[in-house]
Amino acid sequence: MERFKDSGETIYSFQDEFLVQCPRCQACAIVRRLDPHTTDLFAPLFAPRRFSCKGCGASKDWAEKEIRRSSHNEPTDDYFHYALWLQAPCCGEVLWACNLQHLEFIESFVRAELRERRPDSKFGCRIGVCSLACQNGCNLARTATKF
Repeated sequence: MERFKDSGETIYSFQDEFLVQCPRCQACAIVRRLDPHTTDLFAPLFAPRRFSCKGCGASKDWAEKEIRRSSHNEPTDDYFHYALWLQAPCCGEVLWACNLQHLEFIESFVRAELRERRPDSKFGCRIGVCSLACQNGCNLARTATKF
């Protein structure tokens, strides 16, 4: 029996890097924090970022003091608002992941037959609600493995 034990991750735990679609060549590109070793509490969210694409060489820096999230609830990164690379339709919604670590977290949560969560946990809980709401044979685990 597979077991998932919530260790307190939130969506912010996975935002050091985003895999995105390059707006110039549509290849997989990356948005990453420039200084991954900073210990400042707010640094993970507001630290300077760099978009770079190995496919076409596109590059762009972000160093703002404010994050603007998409108002359309589309799966994009929080900095340049480029479409996330890891996304697929599921249960009438879009299943998405910021990066491979986030995808691994989602897969382990969905695969588990036993899910232990912390009392203050909200992230895994939302995935659970979505998986229970799936209809017509749609399966989160199957969708996640399509990435």
